[in-house]
Amino acid sequence: FKVETVGDSYVAVTGLPDAREDHAIMIAKYSIKCLLKFNVLAKRLEPHLGPGTASLGMRFGLHSGPVTAGVLRGEKSRFQLFGDTINVASRMESTGEKNMIQVSQDTADLLTSAGKGHWLVPRDNPVSAKGKGLVQTYWLQPNKRRPSMNTASMRLSVDGSNDGYGMASGERGEEIEVHRALSRSWKNINIENGVSIAKERLIRWNAAILESFLLKIVEQRNVKDGGDDPVSPLPEVNDFTPSEKDKILSFAEILCEKVMFPDDSYSEEYPVVLVGTSINPKARAQLLEYVAIIASMYRDVPFHNFDHASHVTMSANKLLNRVCTAFVSEEEDFASVAARTFGISADPLAQFVIVFSSLVHDVDHQGVPNAQLVKEHDPLCEKYDNRSVAEKRSIAIAWDILMEDRFVDLQGAIFTNSREMMRFRQLLMNTVLATDIADKERSAAGKIRWQKAFHPSNPDVLDDTNEKQENIRSLKATLVFEQIMQASDVSHTMQHWHTFKKWNKRLYSELSKAYREGRGATDPRENWYGGEIGFFDFYIIPLAKKLRECGVFGSAASEYLDYAVENRRRWEEEGKEIATKMVSDYDALHLRDEVLDEEDSIDLQREEENNDEREDFEQSGLSSIMSYNEQGNQREEDDDEEVSALDSTTYSGRETPLDVSSENGDEIV
Repeated sequence: FKVETVGDSYVAVTGLPDAREDHAIMIAKYSIKCLLKFNVLAKRLEPHLGPGTASLGMRFGLHSGPVTAGVLRGEKSRFQLFGDTINVASRMESTGEKNMIQVSQDTADLLTSAGKGHWLVPRDNPVSAKGKGLVQTYWLQPNKRRPSMNTASMRLSVDGSNDGYGMASGERGEEIEVHRALSRSWKNINIENGVSIAKERLIRWNAAILESFLLKIVEQRNVKDGGDDPVSPLPEVNDFTPSEKDKILSFAEILCEKVMFPDDSYSEEYPVVLVGTSINPKARAQLLEYVAIIASMYRDVPFHNFDHASHVTMSANKLLNRVCTAFVSEEEDFASVAARTFGISADPLAQFVIVFSSLVHDVDHQGVPNAQLVKEHDPLCEKYDNRSVAEKRSIAIAWDILMEDRFVDLQGAIFTNSREMMRFRQLLMNTVLATDIADKERSAAGKIRWQKAFHPSNPDVLDDTNEKQENIRSLKATLVFEQIMQASDVSHTMQHWHTFKKWNKRLYSELSKAYREGRGATDPRENWYGGEIGFFDFYIIPLAKKLRECGVFGSAASEYLDYAVENRRRWEEEGKEIATKMVSDYDALHLRDEVLDEEDSIDLQREEENNDEREDFEQSGLSSIMSYNEQGNQREEDDDEEVSALDSTTYSGRETPLDVSSENGDEIV
């Protein structure tokens, strides 16, 4: 019986409103089934909600005892349960662990008396529960078999007679099936959160997103070919072979103000793209391999890592989907939507490039800003003219890998001629370079382009010729793509408060690490709170307003702006306390690392000293052997004692661990 939901907590009870003897068993089975269903649902939703969804978990707390039920007066009157039993159940949940079911002693006693004691595993240490002190609790794990259970006795009798457990065979059969299902599934409840497992899941998720847009490209080509079967796959061999000139990526060219979109993107006769198309299996396999290689080239830094790239990809995918489904009414056709979205909704190649750019935009990022790379005279700076160094490096890596011969089938699926390849390259450069918000020259040019496209001083001039109209449409489409990329790159500031706090902490850790290593111009501890306020006021909120001005994102634009304003408000209220705690936590972590580094240094110094002593001894031992015949056996005995002493010293210096107790009493070995 569901009682209520309180925040993110769900309260349920068995034995009410109708009393039943087996209430402890029922609530145990119910919690197990909830956990299993949640695990399946989280995995199923990950392709839609983004990476990390499958890592979500639940905590359960069970307690048994008397309760008082009633309805409180007031505007939000509802049926509630009161009493110590509810409080203890809450303590069982709050002191539990992810994807585990914690059971109190009272509930454990009831389960044991009902013959389910084999489901219980005592916690290693007593739990400190508020108002209760230290209490013994148990984990509920139904995959633990009863030791004395005879497997043969679990088989159902053919004639439907009693099976020896006091149950009719039908009832017992249902009980066995439930138990078997729970036992099989329990192994999958605790999602492995190892680095390799999580990374593989992210790789597959990103590849699936890219494949969904790649399918749109293939579908559109099938329709344009006008074949009898528009959903049949294209030939596996693509006649187009990129020339060496096509493969060249040059940053010496002036960045395109706009990327021209094909004429059919605005055609009123744009065909409806049918589903069911498949891509070349080789291209599909190469896509997964490509994503895996890109993932491996992201550095292990706190913020600009592969997790961040996946988060940006998720946001870009969300915004693109809003553009592609921006129907005002049921009567509106694809051509009308394409015209209103500047051709974006009808251009799957451009859509693919945006998601692709999101994935690769920070490849090989060192965790320091471009200004620091220029200050350090990084070899890349000379190569990329001291401008947008990190972004150009990421573009070059992504492009060069894609152009390798092992990805020839993937290339053929993405572009079929030099013109498509050039558009891909232009959009890739425009969108990734748009993430360098510290480039003042580019930012100033961007404001001029935005004014020209969305707030022209003389709109009548723009309607003189169709060519000018198409130029403005292409400019608008290019700017929209850049806005998608910029917004996605900082999307954590325009999402839920908890998401913002998580990524804000990671960014602080990265900048603090760089500063402590001498690779940062300013200490982030000095004005982290005020800096975030300014970032919201002068970049995030204006950026969110631009999303709304584009007019192509529907309700998503308002959603992003609302979250940005709300996060700014909450940061103003809570940011000082949060920033203070971040600084304190990071300083404590750094201090601990310094202690460990110092101990490692001491161990290394001792090892070097012992090596020097051994070398000195070996030299003295040699002279002792040479003088042995002259001085007799006494010298040999003295040498033996010296060897024994030195061996003991060497062993102690190299092998004996040094124990250090930290402030919280943890032992570090």
